[in-house]
Amino acid sequence: MKHHFWIEVLVLGIWIAGSAAHAEEYSYNYYEPGFLYEQTLENVMNAVDPEDLVGMIQAANKGDVELQYRLGYLYEYGTQFALGVKTNYNAAAQWYQKAADTGSTRAMVALGKLYKKGGQSNFPRNIAEAIRWFGDAARQGDPEGLYELGILYEQGDGVHRDDKKALEIYEAAADMRMLKAHVKVGLFYQYGRGGTRDYRKAIDHFQQALKLVENENQTIKESVYSLAGILYAQIAETNQDNKGLRLKWHIAAAEVGNLSSQLFLANAYMNGDGVPRDYVEARKWFEYAARQENTYAMVRLGYIYANGFGVEQDYRKALKWYHEAVQLGDPEAAWNIGNFYQKGLGVQRNEQKATLWFTRMNALRKRTR
Repeated sequence: MKHHFWIEVLVLGIWIAGSAAHAEEYSYNYYEPGFLYEQTLENVMNAVDPEDLVGMIQAANKGDVELQYRLGYLYEYGTQFALGVKTNYNAAAQWYQKAADTGSTRAMVALGKLYKKGGQSNFPRNIAEAIRWFGDAARQGDPEGLYELGILYEQGDGVHRDDKKALEIYEAAADMRMLKAHVKVGLFYQYGRGGTRDYRKAIDHFQQALKLVENENQTIKESVYSLAGILYAQIAETNQDNKGLRLKWHIAAAEVGNLSSQLFLANAYMNGDGVPRDYVEARKWFEYAARQENTYAMVRLGYIYANGFGVEQDYRKALKWYHEAVQLGDPEAAWNIGNFYQKGLGVQRNEQKATLWFTRMNALRKRTR
């Protein structure tokens, strides 16, 4: 394995540091997207039949490593999964350790997380044991073990906080094609944590993450796309003196769903700002933004249809967009609907309805102040 010797040295260093350091209380506000946390609870428990707990235990005691691991999960989370099975961290640790003793790195990581979490009166938090089990998994080439060690250094949990070491560890896990490690490394380089800000390396890691995320569920995909979009938009705004590069990175950001870049492109094409005026492109990007429930984009789409910019003039479609924006509380959209009733655009002229919509506009303005 590429990092085998390096991992041995690194894990030994962590073990020594963790044994010497006091378990510190720490406050850490660094943004961590939800998808980076474990997503396997449901998968692990799918095959567990709580009514056959006795049979499971018998099979696990005969050496069924998979059942040993599942029993560990069952006792860690208790009645969340199985009626009549109470959370029992000691029992969970025993079953995880049985599986870990046979070489299951997944069980080693689970056991490390259990010791890191602690929380029961007869099972206190033990960061030294957590480091030990994460280290054992890492030495066997498990990227999850490495990743958990990286978190300890990133957060200063049981070891001295060291972003540089955390970055080195995350990079080793990323080299094993671990999605969340690529995201972590990308974020570190994006914000200059653990060294100098390096957008090129950040881009490289997010591009790898975008490839790996294709097989994940929609929630994880959206999280990775969102983070990549933030990076690309940030790079775009560092190139304000280079319109070509700025546009390139706003397009990259917009394509992965970054709202601010979608609106930037829509307005640029609408107004011919730095690009040839193109109402079709403007409408496309406003529509993407509107799908994210952005009322400004909805109102602009109404304006496009009301005036026939790049499309056939269609007051009814304009009204459709204004109504969608009003439902989300946009006062300008309410004014536009009132104006349509006042002038008879796409609807029968009706001063009373116009007044009602203007009144609603004022109410929405007060609400948004």
